[in-house]
Amino acid sequence: CLFSTARDGSSFTRLCAMTLARAPCLLVIRDGAGARFGGYSSAPLQLGPRWFGGSNSFLFRADGAGGVLLHRATGANANFVYMNAHREMLPNGIAFGGDLDSRHFGLWLEDSLDTGRAEETCSTYDLPHSLASSAGFAVDHVEVWAVCEGARNPWLAAGGEEEGGGATSDAHKETREFLALAGREVNRAQALEPFREEEEEGRPRAPEKWISPDQ
Repeated sequence: CLFSTARDGSSFTRLCAMTLARAPCLLVIRDGAGARFGGYSSAPLQLGPRWFGGSNSFLFRADGAGGVLLHRATGANANFVYMNAHREMLPNGIAFGGDLDSRHFGLWLEDSLDTGRAEETCSTYDLPHSLASSAGFAVDHVEVWAVCEGARNPWLAAGGEEEGGGATSDAHKETREFLALAGREVNRAQALEPFREEEEEGRPRAPEKWISPDQ
């Protein structure tokens, strides 16, 4: 785990220091009502005024019954992931999908790390409903996970519990299951392979229901 508010506090500056340019990342949020959701960035996180990532980025929400609803990119635009800080004229925080001018996002996490928004519709991702318990939500907990074997948190002491690697260690089975949502096979012997690009010939993907293979 690269960053956790429980461990590292609600500091966007610290989140940036721990996560930028390290690896493709999984952002996981639990809101004040207990809903768990987030997004996967297929590219390492980066600060700037432009969108980044690829069409294999996605949004997800745990359904409360052991499964997860997965929302893939529609192909309507390339507004996959956005991250910025300390700017007066641009939003500061992390966004997945939507539009900067209208401030309408599929998922938005404020740089305060205590509030966010999850709109009911988003042109970038096939999102027929809000990911969170409500469109505007209070944040209870935030984590950012590296999606590769070698991206370790440089802030943690050597030999600590979290130093077992990224999301592929035995301690983080649930996170490995989230990665499997995108069709990845976690392999201990090597870094995770990139997503295969899947062309849908203009058809938006429907939300997918994924159930753990262990169930």
